[in-house]
Amino acid sequence: METESEGMTKREMLCFSCNNRLMALHGSRLMTDSNGVELVADPYPGEHVKHIRGNALRTLLCDQCNKVITENELCWAVSIWADYGGIPYYPWEDEFLKVGKP
Repeated sequence: METESEGMTKREMLCFSCNNRLMALHGSRLMTDSNGVELVADPYPGEHVKHIRGNALRTLLCDQCNKVITENELCWAVSIWADYGGIPYYPWEDEFLKVGKP
């Protein structure tokens, strides 16, 4: 997990269960892309949450519950950021995931 100061992106790798709990908080604000692998929420003006589904490229730990995520297991990369900090979102998920439909 990489949690940085105000205005920067929070990045987490989550297991399937922890991601489902986080997605439940966003409810109907989630939208999926045409591949069905990316979900985005804008919970408040200028604030963004992005979930990308893929298969782990190596063994990881869930940043919420510390469950072992094995290589090739379905998991999620989650980014949370805000426009008002002046730090834009930068893609990072391909360092940990093979993105695509399972």
